[in-house]
Amino acid sequence: MTRLKLNKILVDCAIEDMGIAKERGQVAIEQTLKGLITLEHDNECYRVMDRFGDYLTGLMDGLETIEYLTGAYDCSDAEVIRDK
Repeated sequence: MTRLKLNKILVDCAIEDMGIAKERGQVAIEQTLKGLITLEHDNECYRVMDRFGDYLTGLMDGLETIEYLTGAYDCSDAEVIRDK
């Protein structure tokens, strides 16, 4: 898959996880570079905790959260080819 396609998939996953966190207050996310993380939502802001309950981020808006999550997902199994 191309880097562009991978980035689109990662952004879509981040938006989906953010939607779940907004609906439920939080969502646990596995298979990240930090292991299990929890994305919390409160008052249109997000923040991320590790599995020990320590905060990895401060409060973030939607765009910052997408940026953080797309960099946190472990996609080391994905084979990236050059964009043509």
